[in-house]
Amino acid sequence: GYPNQNKMGDYIGMVSDNTGADVAFTATFNLEEDVYFARIPAVNQLPPDAFALVRGVLVSGSLGSLQWSDGNSLVAHLGPTVNPSESPLQLQLTAHSAVLSPTWFQVTLAAGVNTPGLAQTLSIWNYTTGKWVQVDSRPATTSRQTVTISAAGTLSDYVNQGNGEVKALVAYKQTGPTLGYLWQAAVDQVQWVIAP
Repeated sequence: GYPNQNKMGDYIGMVSDNTGADVAFTATFNLEEDVYFARIPAVNQLPPDAFALVRGVLVSGSLGSLQWSDGNSLVAHLGPTVNPSESPLQLQLTAHSAVLSPTWFQVTLAAGVNTPGLAQTLSIWNYTTGKWVQVDSRPATTSRQTVTISAAGTLSDYVNQGNGEVKALVAYKQTGPTLGYLWQAAVDQVQWVIAP
């Protein structure tokens, strides 16, 4: 931005980028005109920019269904697996962060299922180890529940240092009796909050 003069005669200048804004301003707090500088970090709220059903069959919805908590959900039912230990419904999501070395890394998931007897797990990809890290596991609910998980450890491990890519995996598996064979999950929103 350009410097602006306010009504008191002080000057304010701001330059912003994808990770925040730098502000310089003059002020006469002590009866002298001094120059002050501040860095205002940006918090990136990232909806997914791509998704893939690793396991399962798409029933309805699209990428746009995952970007807002608005009741417009991506719905899928279980599919075939390679081995019985695998979750038969797995949704992988991808976004891109402007912040490569975050001090805060959070993932929010809003989803529900159509039957009791299912478990929901949320994992994030560690680019250093090349493995999924499970950050949450709980019984899935038949009403939509919103779960927000904060990652721990070296947070830059969860961001691709070349292109800012971040990945999450939402998985569902049967843990008890269900009301039908082709059970479904409805994922309404996935969002990352990443701060520098």
